[in-house]
Amino acid sequence: MTASPARGWPRARRAVQGKDSYHVYRRRDYGRKEKSFNLCSLSFFQVTFFAKDIEFSEWKGDILAITVTEKDLSKDAYSKFENAVLKKLDGQLGGLLSEAGVEEDFTGKTGQSVVLRLAGQGFKRVGLIGLGQSASSTAAASRGLRESVASVAKAAQASSAAIVLASPSGIQEEFKLAALQSSSCFCRYKSESKKVHLKHVDIIGVGSGAKVDQKLKYANDLSSGVIFGRELVNSPANVLTPAVLAEEASKIASTFSDVFTATVLDVEKCKELKMGSYLGVAAASANPPHFIHLCYKPTDGNVKRKLAIVGKGLTFDSGGYNIKTGPGYSIELMKFDMGGSTAVFGAAKALGQIKPPGVEVHFIIAACENMISGTGMRTGDIVTASNGKTIEGSSGQYVCATLPYIRANIPIIIVFRALGFVADKGILEHICYDFSDTQMMELLRPSLEEAFVIQNQQVALDYIGKHGATVGVTREKRIKYAKEILQKEMLRVGELCETKKTYYFGYIIHRLLMCALSRRAEDDRDHYGNKRLDLAGPLLGGLFRMLFRKLTRDVRSYMQKCVDNGKEVNFQFAIKAKTVTSGLKYSLATGNRGQANQAGTRAGVSQSNEKLQGLREELNAIVPYLEEMRKKKVERWDQFVDVIEQIKKVASEIRPADFVPFRIPVDQSDLSLRKLEELTKELQSLQKEKSDRLKQVMEHLNTLHSLCEVLGVDFKQTVNEVLMWWSYEQQSDVLIESDGANV
Repeated sequence: MTASPARGWPRARRAVQGKDSYHVYRRRDYGRKEKSFNLCSLSFFQVTFFAKDIEFSEWKGDILAITVTEKDLSKDAYSKFENAVLKKLDGQLGGLLSEAGVEEDFTGKTGQSVVLRLAGQGFKRVGLIGLGQSASSTAAASRGLRESVASVAKAAQASSAAIVLASPSGIQEEFKLAALQSSSCFCRYKSESKKVHLKHVDIIGVGSGAKVDQKLKYANDLSSGVIFGRELVNSPANVLTPAVLAEEASKIASTFSDVFTATVLDVEKCKELKMGSYLGVAAASANPPHFIHLCYKPTDGNVKRKLAIVGKGLTFDSGGYNIKTGPGYSIELMKFDMGGSTAVFGAAKALGQIKPPGVEVHFIIAACENMISGTGMRTGDIVTASNGKTIEGSSGQYVCATLPYIRANIPIIIVFRALGFVADKGILEHICYDFSDTQMMELLRPSLEEAFVIQNQQVALDYIGKHGATVGVTREKRIKYAKEILQKEMLRVGELCETKKTYYFGYIIHRLLMCALSRRAEDDRDHYGNKRLDLAGPLLGGLFRMLFRKLTRDVRSYMQKCVDNGKEVNFQFAIKAKTVTSGLKYSLATGNRGQANQAGTRAGVSQSNEKLQGLREELNAIVPYLEEMRKKKVERWDQFVDVIEQIKKVASEIRPADFVPFRIPVDQSDLSLRKLEELTKELQSLQKEKSDRLKQVMEHLNTLHSLCEVLGVDFKQTVNEVLMWWSYEQQSDVLIESDGANV
């Protein structure tokens, strides 16, 4: 299948010089001048941070940004800022800052900003950037600050900026990293811009010296790795091929040659190592695969710990013969399939600049493309991996479930998350009863990878609802529709209990995987066509239709024989009155599919006495799993008991007089992780309350000690008198309550 590029579209060309190759991205516009870009040159606007221990009024540059909280904007009786930084700056500007804040209704909330253009000052502009109620070092606060500072600097086209923290506590280091990352701009394939970009930022008021410089260097090193990864992952697939990834690895090794070495395996070397599974994915691509191994070792050679970081290097995933089409697949975004490898490259670059001691790190990327051609691997082909294991259809063997009224098969992990079990560990506990079973865990790995992008229940329900019978409805209706399908149509186990549904669903998958691993023989219950998940009426109706068809075939056969032999047709002999009745009785009484197969007809509910040889063997087959589940139940119950005892202990310490017994109902029939999380949250809440009360007591004792020193009163005697009075009051309250008085 070939396609011709439209006029004006970019075309790629490879030029070879000796053993080295480079890529040129050339855009040809008719009637206009050509422009070429070096595809392997990853250039971006680098911002350098400096710590300056000066007064902000002495700073000279494009924009002075003041980060403020809502508390920093409080004013005194004379409408002057109480914050020292804002008060000084407002005085320097003749009250202009305060006036602008009132006019723009600036309250210091997260995301708010005010920028003023000045004249006669060392800085051209001054801006106020809101941090919310308090300066926080959380990731959310850093992101909000990053976006605000970046937008203000971009709008002002500032090449230099200074940051002043009105409340200099808690957020400096996070800001350095966040602001540096915000300065990156993916414009590698855009025309040259004449706009001014931010080049350096001065942080004022955080001190100076070797420690501050070291923290700034760490932020610069780490952020440059993040920006490097962004540049890679944003590159189109026709540019960032496996060969380009290999070249970037070589560049990292040459740049940091004192700590890095690079090994790149080409196709021939991979064939020598019998890496059939890896080569099978790349067999249909015109771009050969490159297996990349970067190794970091400290300069002193002292290694105390070894780590390995593996990143997915699929530069483009067309879906193979399962072509990704339709809503939700976003084939144009499949270049992001190599996001794991870009994270690895970014970490490698940052590590090469930071050079941590005592650790050896190996970075592994299997770079390749998954395309379609006559040389590609077909569905069901058997390939041999480097460990000698043969794999059938090694690409995308994840397990799916067919749900009623849902048009597409749904990955089983998404079904679990739609039922409320989000954590991977909780899902695997329902399917694989032994985590040391590496074969079964390996079969489940593609399923976990397929559902990695869906990590909460609402998104999983929306995913199922999108593949329902209705199209073009809102997200809320899709979620509601999916909930109804899971509650009413999936595995009717009586009551609408998600826990029971999840258990049965996991058990079905476990049996399927046991058959796939050839650990148990298939029987009729493991075949979809032989499932009996309907009510008795439809089952008997289907059985009656089958027996009636048998009756009509017998009549037709008898009449054909009479005609062939020239005999008279006698309907008393043609119609056997007991065919339907005897068939129904036989099916209901025996349900023996094995004997039914021998008789050449299908009968009964799905049983296989020949293969299981009685109820005793069936029980023996499930006893080990029951024992394993019983052990896990005991362990889980011990965890519940431990948390409950801690809750009772902390609650009695907080409120010994009015202690109320533990009220959260705990039933051994529901020992889910969700219930354990609820108990843990209750315990954490009580522990926080205990800590707060202890803090209050200590504050009161410190105040009492200070007052005792001022008044010349004995501190210990005063405390004893207070305790005696409190004890008397408690006894009085108890007596009043026993008399029935209203306290």
